[in-house]
Amino acid sequence: VPTQITVDGVNLTWPADFSIEYGTNINAGTGTVRIAPATGSNYSFTPFEKEFTISPKDLTITNLAVKTRPYNGKTDATLTGTLNGVCDGDSFDIVFPAAEFDSKDVGTEKAMKEVTGEFDITPKGDTLKSNYILTQPDETTLKALRGEITAIAPGTAIRTEVTVRYNDTSLQRVEVGAGGIISGDKPISG
Repeated sequence: VPTQITVDGVNLTWPADFSIEYGTNINAGTGTVRIAPATGSNYSFTPFEKEFTISPKDLTITNLAVKTRPYNGKTDATLTGTLNGVCDGDSFDIVFPAAEFDSKDVGTEKAMKEVTGEFDITPKGDTLKSNYILTQPDETTLKALRGEITAIAPGTAIRTEVTVRYNDTSLQRVEVGAGGIISGDKPISG
């Protein structure tokens, strides 16, 4: 709020000499403010409007981590995190870029391949994405990410859902794999 303005060469002080009305300027972009003489002021002038800029609010992603998952014979990884800086009443989903472990093998503190692509946000409800700017996590943070692929208990059946088409009709069935063996892997023999 400006505390002083000059009108016709006279310095006026808020709130004694003038009032400010912001109206419904809530979205990022150009807003307007109406300045008028204050009730009971010793000064009189024609009310006027001034434009001002409402900058988008900065958002950051914290608690960035790699979700622990069981072994599946693939290097795919899922990132998780917390979005910070969202105003009350607004809501977003975080869209994470593709991520991969450096290998498909079981292990803790597993390194990641380079995370490719950008993080993004998808607004929910009436939330406007244009009111926010998402700051991308820095390269150091991304390179430090570690995750875990857990072992599958011996004898655990791996279930894979497949869709089969017959006479242009979709049928679903479940295939059960051999006890803990992932397609492409071979059992360890003694």
